[in-house]
Amino acid sequence: MIINDVKEPVQDPPSQPLSTSRPPESSAEVDLPPPPYQVNGHNISNSAPSLVAQSASIPSSEPSNDSNLSPKDVGIRGRLTKRTKVLLCALALTLIACAIFLPVYFKVIKRRETEVITSGGNGSRIVMEDGTEFMYSNPFGGFWVYDPSSPFNSSARPNAWTPPLNIPWDFTTYRIHGVNLGGLFLLEPIISPALFQRYPGTMDEWDLSVAMANDPSSGGLGQIEEHYRTFITEKDIADIAGAGLTWIRLPIGFWAIETWPGEPFLEHTSWKYIIRVLQWCRKYGLRVNLALYSVPGSANGETMGGKWGQIEFLSGAMGIANAQCTLYYIRVLAEFISRSEWKNVVPMLSIVNSPAYRAIGVEQLRSFYNEAYRVVREATGYGTGNGPYLVMFDGGDSSSGIFRNNFMSGADRVILERQPCVVSLSHMSLGTVL
Repeated sequence: MIINDVKEPVQDPPSQPLSTSRPPESSAEVDLPPPPYQVNGHNISNSAPSLVAQSASIPSSEPSNDSNLSPKDVGIRGRLTKRTKVLLCALALTLIACAIFLPVYFKVIKRRETEVITSGGNGSRIVMEDGTEFMYSNPFGGFWVYDPSSPFNSSARPNAWTPPLNIPWDFTTYRIHGVNLGGLFLLEPIISPALFQRYPGTMDEWDLSVAMANDPSSGGLGQIEEHYRTFITEKDIADIAGAGLTWIRLPIGFWAIETWPGEPFLEHTSWKYIIRVLQWCRKYGLRVNLALYSVPGSANGETMGGKWGQIEFLSGAMGIANAQCTLYYIRVLAEFISRSEWKNVVPMLSIVNSPAYRAIGVEQLRSFYNEAYRVVREATGYGTGNGPYLVMFDGGDSSSGIFRNNFMSGADRVILERQPCVVSLSHMSLGTVL
């Protein structure tokens, strides 16, 4: 069978000009056949498509409604929500507790635990640097002061009738009651016999230093430092103040500053212990006379001079050189104790102890005193508050003639020292008093 596929000829559209009119604004303006329409067998409306309907067909990124969850999922979510609430409540309570407790702890509790006691009187507890404790006994109204945040505080006083350290000492009003700390920084067999007994035959610190240096197995010169550390303790200084005393005389040797080649003394080591004693004196309100007992060459040839039987200060081949060294040491000490942190504690400096004026010569000693006075006052200044009182030995009695004819009359703050002997030693041999 032959089927003829007849096609109608395609007609060209009428040649009409393009319309420039605006497009219809609504479907009402469009001539459409009445609904319903069918697309792929489904009825559709002739109205504009709904945005709500379109959005419903787009998958949502938000969580689905609980109505879409199974009962099991709803139970899990409920339990998680309750747990979260409990945790949040606990966290909030913790933060509130911390906000209340921490300021109280650090401002009240911790402060009490770490609070440092800086002053005390009779019956107060003292803790020494090695942790040992003792009870301060001072029935005379004295009190100690030590503030780590202000280590140079000078407001302590040894008793009720003595002014605190920060008030200048008035020699017209107050009387000195003191004690000499011999045998601490300058060793003598009569005061520190235990050290000399270890080395029979030693007579002075020179001999003792040589013997110790040759005995390293026993500690060598470290034995002297151990003596510095233990011979006088803080409790001893506290007891001095508690006994009603007001001053301490502290003898030292020139080797606290330096030594020269050939001198066996333990150099420099005593200085830190000297400072320790001075700081204890500050704590308990005691004033100090720092005494340069031993000078280069020895001024008296006795054990307190550092070397027995020798006088080479202002005498002998090295006499002038040793005197010049002594002037330097006097100036060093005067400048140090004139500093603001020490001048209230150490208002007095003894420049030479018991010089043998008969062997040296009175005129030579007078000349040295004049020069020492000039050196100190040029370094520290003149007038109250400028440098220490200078203490000069008068030879033991007025017959020496050192201060005759108004010697040093009108000098700025000079004190004459006399040491009357109350005990006479008839003989001393090998460190033993007979």
